[in-house]
Amino acid sequence: MEENNFKRLMAEEELNNPPPKEIEENIFRNLHIFELLGETVELYLPSAANLFIDMLGGSVDHAALDSNASHLIGGQSDNDDENKSSSSLNEED
Repeated sequence: MEENNFKRLMAEEELNNPPPKEIEENIFRNLHIFELLGETVELYLPSAANLFIDMLGGSVDHAALDSNASHLIGGQSDNDDENKSSSSLNEED
């Protein structure tokens, strides 16, 4: 099958006139800024919701949050009191 003339012309133009290095550097700088912004949001956004709840006088049940999140990570919750009470109940049986 014959190659499209416009595609061949485009390939020749790209070979003869490569893009300036500044454009590539600018794109990578922008990507780095978006990556940094995404990591910051990922780190602080969940805590920001709890902060606003606390500031408005509400309370956050951290034990319930730990037990709800334990199935997501496939492990036990970080609440030691809950783990001790469940293990002592198992020993009594």
